[in-house]
Amino acid sequence: MSSRLINPLAAFFCAMIGGSTLILVVAASADQRGALRSAIALKVFPRVVAVDLNVDSKLAGDGYLELALVFDSDRDAAESLRRRMSAEVPRIRDWQVRVSTLTAGELGLLNGPPAAVFVVEPLAPADFEKVLEFCVERNRMVFSPFAGDVERGAMAGLDIGLRVSPYFNVKSLLDASISIDPQVLRISKLRE
Repeated sequence: MSSRLINPLAAFFCAMIGGSTLILVVAASADQRGALRSAIALKVFPRVVAVDLNVDSKLAGDGYLELALVFDSDRDAAESLRRRMSAEVPRIRDWQVRVSTLTAGELGLLNGPPAAVFVVEPLAPADFEKVLEFCVERNRMVFSPFAGDVERGAMAGLDIGLRVSPYFNVKSLLDASISIDPQVLRISKLRE
């Protein structure tokens, strides 16, 4: 295994959270569960980006690794997550990270496509399809922490059971020509 993948893999394993989180999720209200899912996802998302074997080809022109947080209507929540991610994830692998917030309709207005997209809140079906289409055409990953989104086509998300695991949609990864480290795929839930 290359030394380049050791750090992302080690970080990935450290991101996995045990059964105590599940108890919190079950005991919380729907809004609290959504907020908790997003908080967990913010820790897993950068690790999923790090195990994209071609992430180095997705850097912005200025050398930054651009991540986009896509929201529907709650710009304040998206900005709060952007500030938190910017503070907690200054780098992925060797690259400085820049995080932006935008709606599904604003994705096409970026100077260049982000390396990956994080869905901040549930999107209307038409907006979700717009984000997927944008990302598949540009070989970019859509990560959504919301139940059902991986089944709808998001390339990655969360599986919360006895443990928190990454959840990958294999067909969507293939459609977008995204290669994930095989060792990570072995420890993840897969939708074929």
